[in-house]
Amino acid sequence: MSGPAPTPYTGSRSAITFVLDTAGTARNTQHLLDLLTVLNHGAAPTQTDLQRGFGHFPVLGYVWYQNDYGAPRYDPYFHLHEGDDLFATAGTPVSACVDGVIAKLANGSIGGISFWLAGDDGVTYYYGHLRGYAPGIVAGRRVRMGDILGYVGDSGVAQGTSPHLHFEVHPAGGPPVTPKPVLDGWLYQAEDDAAGAIQRIVEYNAFNGIGAAHWQDLFDLMSEPAAPVMPVWQTALDPSASSFGVDLAFDALAWSMASQRNAASDLSGMTDEGAAPLIDPAQPMALLGLQSDSPLGVAIAAVR
Repeated sequence: MSGPAPTPYTGSRSAITFVLDTAGTARNTQHLLDLLTVLNHGAAPTQTDLQRGFGHFPVLGYVWYQNDYGAPRYDPYFHLHEGDDLFATAGTPVSACVDGVIAKLANGSIGGISFWLAGDDGVTYYYGHLRGYAPGIVAGRRVRMGDILGYVGDSGVAQGTSPHLHFEVHPAGGPPVTPKPVLDGWLYQAEDDAAGAIQRIVEYNAFNGIGAAHWQDLFDLMSEPAAPVMPVWQTALDPSASSFGVDLAFDALAWSMASQRNAASDLSGMTDEGAAPLIDPAQPMALLGLQSDSPLGVAIAAVR
């Protein structure tokens, strides 16, 4: 989990503080869904894609949420909100945010259809206002992160309101703390993982489009003892190296290939026609913030 550690709530907030906090902290999952769509060749992600791609985040679909922990609530009596509400379409799956055990199921007048997940991380997570449980969900069942546990609804005191998951975080099973930093950290991590997967595919396709003959040129280049770019390729191919080495390697390859194309007219037949890109390199440029004149952009343009 990334992001700041959860901190205990220490008092109520004024109305103006709550409004300003909401305006500055509201988030949604649209960017993550866009990234997963790119990874799925432009098609809507499947449920399996969502379970894998959302990571720890507990609602698998479009979600809007804000920091409403500690906000006043008046139904059925005055109290302070002990979690965050994750708004989604009714029936959207909710998943296990961590590995753990379903500690308890409930169907009360306030939380409605709900359950407690005792995480292996020592934290207890509460899911409330569900429409229902997923098949086979019973108290005592061990679950893994990403398993479908239930579905977003409006049960309990939420009946008649916008469907949402009421989500609480209880470290060591004790009093609740604000879930917002935890949820934000999980969402940021999922977005970073998806963006990283896209970048790796784009880089792979850039090499894949070079063709077998160009790969031989690359191996020849690396085998030359006096070749000035050899240390660069060693850096690029070292898993512990930084992306800077990879960028330089792309630059070197693009320059080398351009020179060879100018020197011989028959290099156009050296590409592998059957090696179709898994993802159009132009499609994720905006998502990854790549520029056409960047090292990776130059390399992609050189092999297309």
